Amino acid sequence: MNSPRLLAAAILSLSTLPAQDILHYKFEAGCGNEVVNYAVGAFGNGTLTTTLPSTSSPWTGGRWGNAMAGTTTSGQTYVTTGWNLGAFTGSFSVSMWIRNNTGNASTIGFGYLFGATGSNFRCFTGSSGKLFVSGWGGSQNLVNANDLTTLLNAGFVHVALVVDSTKATATYYINGVADTPIALTGSVSFSGTDFSIGRYSTSTPSPLDFDEFLFTRRVLTAAEVQLLAQAPQAGAGRYGTGNAGTLVPSGGRPSFGNVLFQMAISDSASQSFLLFLGSNRCTIFGNVALPIDLGKVIPQFSGVNAYTDTNLARVVGALNAGGATLGLPVPNLPALAGYHLYWQAYTITSSNTLRGTNAVALGLGI
Repeated sequence: MNSPRLLAAAILSLSTLPAQDILHYKFEAGCGNEVVNYAVGAFGNGTLTTTLPSTSSPWTGGRWGNAMAGTTTSGQTYVTTGWNLGAFTGSFSVSMWIRNNTGNASTIGFGYLFGATGSNFRCFTGSSGKLFVSGWGGSQNLVNANDLTTLLNAGFVHVALVVDSTKATATYYINGVADTPIALTGSVSFSGTDFSIGRYSTSTPSPLDFDEFLFTRRVLTAAEVQLLAQAPQAGAGRYGTGNAGTLVPSGGRPSFGNVLFQMAISDSASQSFLLFLGSNRCTIFGNVALPIDLGKVIPQFSGVNAYTDTNLARVVGALNAGGATLGLPVPNLPALAGYHLYWQAYTITSSNTLRGTNAVALGLGI
């Protein structure tokens, strides 16, 4: 990083411009097929699909927590995002951590990292060990400068591509270091439906493991990319389906030092709430798989699903006119980078009926 002033400016920029983010997947769960989209104002979560045998996991150890496993000879894994691109024009940036799956040969095989159905917009690996992005609007492929084979076999590599339609340039960054900018030969314009990560349409899927995938309309600065090559971007995303009420994060991302972050509980038919914080969204009580219908434990709670463990904290409070907001200032502790937390609220009506909200996943970071 060039200076403390640039570092501070980059952190401020990353934490105050979240609405332009479209996709932000941390692949942190390590279970289930609902992949949380941490982008603020996101349109919805992704769905993980795998053809791996039951003896193989679609998840693997990531740069930060878990990651989505790449395709091997045993089967493929990918996420369909549900994002229909429409007529996309203008600048965009992609940031991701990738690694050759350990089940593959050391030579990086051909495969698609991402792309949209009904479109030529896609990213793929080539025999040269480089990354190619095509179908972005111009006739040329956007290719990074150097063979990444050695790096991808050694571990996770941070790759960013910044396409600036105003300057008519595309710049790759590898582990925070910029390639020479590429002059664009046309205007940025592409379309398509059902954008996927780990494949392009139904074509050859990616051999690479994925962690911290971000697609944004922002033109990431060099300082911002360098930050993302050091720590994950913070995020908060809703998941699961409650049977009543909502739990909604607000106040920006849960970035280090954000004193404005908060959680809002809403259920017009209830008078009080229980808010639970857990470190796990896969199991509760140590070995009970989530989600679970609480009616299996207490019959009168049938239809109320639990989506998170309750091992870290419990908060009890009253709902004022069916709502309550809890301030949750985030400590300025960079050592917590990549740490994940999970929240869910249960509300109680005047007739002592228990109801459950959706859950919220938090990923701490910059």
